[in-house]
Amino acid sequence: MKLLRIDKIVLLLVSVCAIAVSCHKDDDEETKPSLTGSLETDVPSFAYINDKVTVNASGITNPTTGVTYYTIFNSDTLHGQTVEIIIPDSLARFTVTTYAECEGYYSSVYTQYITSVKPGYGNSLTGFILSDTKSFIDPRDEETYYYKAIGNLYWFVNNLNWAGAGEAYDKADAAGSVFGRLYTWKEAIGDASVSADGLAQGPQGVCPDGWSIPTNADWEDFAKTMNDGTSLPFLDNWDGLGEKAMIPAQFNGGAMWPYSINCTPNNKFGWNAIPTGFSMSDFENFTGMYRYGVWWSSTEYSSDKAQYRYVFYDQSDFPMNFTNKTGMGASVRCVKLL
Repeated sequence: MKLLRIDKIVLLLVSVCAIAVSCHKDDDEETKPSLTGSLETDVPSFAYINDKVTVNASGITNPTTGVTYYTIFNSDTLHGQTVEIIIPDSLARFTVTTYAECEGYYSSVYTQYITSVKPGYGNSLTGFILSDTKSFIDPRDEETYYYKAIGNLYWFVNNLNWAGAGEAYDKADAAGSVFGRLYTWKEAIGDASVSADGLAQGPQGVCPDGWSIPTNADWEDFAKTMNDGTSLPFLDNWDGLGEKAMIPAQFNGGAMWPYSINCTPNNKFGWNAIPTGFSMSDFENFTGMYRYGVWWSSTEYSSDKAQYRYVFYDQSDFPMNFTNKTGMGASVRCVKLL
């Protein structure tokens, strides 16, 4: 019994000491307010190698004085609310982390990512098929486009990147140099915004002189060739044609299309479909990069709806859909008669 009492006394003393230590730690622990506002920086999600990019921190509203900033990029620490970083001469995704600090406050941190881009096929974009293609230079901006005969038409085999309208993905012009730009239907069609049909009867719109935005008839001619000579209506789902149009390309060394048991991109006809995504809400939101490829038809669905075709990494078909004539941004391929 005496041993039992001693054990109880020891346990009681240990408990009291633990409580005392815990209370003492709470008393000494420093409590500070957080900086008011949301720290943010505005840097492009894609940038050319060797480019200078400005990182400007903003969003902290209180305190109004005494706040210091620094940014960590590629192992360098740069001090100041506005700093310049230089994109390395290597193809990768880089982290940009900015801190805001003020004595007596918890610090704030904001992280963004920049993917470096080297334009031209065989650089950032590899695996692109240009065999049996012709090329020309758009006199409007000296952009090079490749095209080939598919069915009764010449088709672009890379996406349009004319900067007179639309936006590049995430509004990063460097992305446009490899992925092309996104356009609303009305931008793609042009000022007239007139629906069209018939082989190579679409409007020029944003295409170079002599080329036009593909109509439903153009798309159906394309499908007939892809479907081994069997015609398919535009409204059909085009089963199995998606993976025939999709190319297993790489961007900065990584596969652009995620692996899927349901779809094996094989680019049978050299159309070179890559997953360049799309935009919503008049280029306020961008999504679908590395998952979707989306292209306009110039033939309207209704007076206020436009039609497009798309491919998705997890399905082998090449279906159509429709949306408002404004708001959504999609890619453009141009066509002309042989």
